[in-house]
Amino acid sequence: MKDEGAVPIFIHSLFRSGSTYMFNVFRRSDSGYWCYQEPLNEQLIHITDKPARILEFDVEKQSYLRHPVLENPYFYEFHALAKKMGTVFRKEFSYDQYFTTTNTDIADLKAYFSILIEGAKGRPVFQCCRTAGRVAQLQSMYPGAHIYLLRNPWDQWWSYKKDAYFDSANLLIANARKLPKFFEFINEEIKISYFHDQSVSREFEYFNEHRLNSANSYKLFYALWCHAIIEAKSRCELSINIDKLSISTIYRDEVLEGLKLLGIEGLDFSDCSMPMANYGESDGNFFFNIESQVHESLLAHGYGEQQVIELQQLSDARNQSLVDTSSPKNFAIRDAMRAREYFLQSETDLVKIQRVLLTVRAQAEHAETTAGQAEAKVQIGQLEAKAAVEQAAATVRQAEGEARIQQSELNATLDRAEAKAEKAEAAVQQAEARAKAQKGEFKAQQAEAELRVQQKEARTKLLHAEARIEQQAELGVATQKIEELNQSNHHWWSMVDQQVRRLESSEVKIAELNELSHHVWLEKERITKELQNVYASKSWCFTWPLRKLMQLACWLLGLPGILLFWSVSLPKRLARWLLVPFMDYALKHPRLRTGAMVWLSNHPNLQVRLRSLALALARGGKLLNHAAPRGADLNTQKFLSINVSKTRRKCVSDLPIGIKSLSPPARAICLELLDIQANQKNREIK
Repeated sequence: MKDEGAVPIFIHSLFRSGSTYMFNVFRRSDSGYWCYQEPLNEQLIHITDKPARILEFDVEKQSYLRHPVLENPYFYEFHALAKKMGTVFRKEFSYDQYFTTTNTDIADLKAYFSILIEGAKGRPVFQCCRTAGRVAQLQSMYPGAHIYLLRNPWDQWWSYKKDAYFDSANLLIANARKLPKFFEFINEEIKISYFHDQSVSREFEYFNEHRLNSANSYKLFYALWCHAIIEAKSRCELSINIDKLSISTIYRDEVLEGLKLLGIEGLDFSDCSMPMANYGESDGNFFFNIESQVHESLLAHGYGEQQVIELQQLSDARNQSLVDTSSPKNFAIRDAMRAREYFLQSETDLVKIQRVLLTVRAQAEHAETTAGQAEAKVQIGQLEAKAAVEQAAATVRQAEGEARIQQSELNATLDRAEAKAEKAEAAVQQAEARAKAQKGEFKAQQAEAELRVQQKEARTKLLHAEARIEQQAELGVATQKIEELNQSNHHWWSMVDQQVRRLESSEVKIAELNELSHHVWLEKERITKELQNVYASKSWCFTWPLRKLMQLACWLLGLPGILLFWSVSLPKRLARWLLVPFMDYALKHPRLRTGAMVWLSNHPNLQVRLRSLALALARGGKLLNHAAPRGADLNTQKFLSINVSKTRRKCVSDLPIGIKSLSPPARAICLELLDIQANQKNREIK
């Protein structure tokens, strides 16, 4: 049943941080939680027109993305509110308003969350992957229970590589409105394209075709990770490290206590198991250089030194956890590191090929545009030639009309001339002569007009033919260029397919190596726990007297050999015990030392034996060094550099209780370590 007085719970995180597992922990609890997974997911824009599609979301990719098995569909809780949500959910909620601060955007967001809270059939829980940039606004609307979920950024970024969706989503966030100055600088530094469309699907298609190389991809991700730590984690009442939650039962108890203070109970994290990889020196160099650049950018764009120091400490801790891949026991980690190096290089090469293909596509589109323009010019030339022909025909028709009019006028004049011819023959002859002259002139003008028309037609046809020849030549060149570009495009696409197949094989190998590394770590933990259980078991305590009796029996069996050894070596040890203080005393008194050296010069064999004894004791650390007199030769200095203070090895009865209970080999190792530590302290005192 829904508790009307309970405040809603908000879980904020980035992608691939164990958020789906956390959502499932709340959903499967019997404490009455009503869980909304990703309430700002862009797919919810279809909840009104395609509600059945919402229930099918994530079914195909559930195992591919390693999401936990869910009893109900991913967006099951939203389905009953489809009609109400359709009136308030907006495309801008997902990415455009990621850093929103305007009152209008906040009011729209509150109206949407209010519908979800009112429709909840229990205490509402919102698991959000797109709210890290606006936690302050959500907390002002719904204070009291905000949790931040974080993960090792190295593992999290590598998990992004499981699907290109997550890198494209980061690029959409980088295109959000009202970007902080820090992200404006990041966008300019790694040259992120600016693109917006009414359809979020077309935005994803665009950024999937304009992907970043590996270094820039991690820089953008780490910038978002740091921004979330500073702006989101600091404002939440509780933060949960999913990595620690996977391996530490003590940390799980601490998290449950923290949740209890927020009124959240009935959760079980016993099955939490987040994959964690081991990294080598090459991995650390790749990540650490980029992280240092992001830290410097944060300081340069208004963030405090204390905030950045916390991020630097986390980065240093990750670098200290690097594994020595030169050791044979870490060869599996070395192979995983090399596979990651290959993947990074392959991704960078793939991005380069993608950029080349985009350039080729742009050139092909430009060529098609040029060909279209050429074809349009041909059609325009044809239309202009046709218009010129029609205009010439009209001119000819007009000339013919004018000739008919003149001929009719001439005929009328001839009729009047014939009528007057009856009156005067001279006038008739004159009129006939004039008429013949006019008729000849008219025929000449008519012939000249016809010649002009024919010349104009010939000139028009010639121009039309020349234009068609030029246009056909341009069209042929453009067609040839298009064919060359198509062949180049086919070649590059073949290379892309080859790189994609290689990329997929490397991803499979990385996944296998990560699983092997995790299995080895689990096996180590199991063996350690079994050994601790053995030491803590009652049988180990009960057999303590038996082990002591076995040690006593071994000592008694070896006692005759010890006595025999001491009976043989006792004279030598006694002589050595008497010689050491005498040599020390002689070295402290110059007269005795000079006399001993003179006497020993007459007994070279004895001198050699004493020098060998002194060197042996010096190597064992049982003699102190005394300064040799100035001018003494090298052998004399070696002989005189003797320490007569002999250390005594501790008896078993003097040892601490923890060392007493160890087996003889282990006890011998501990005694050697104690001797080394004592020698180091003596050297520091000197």
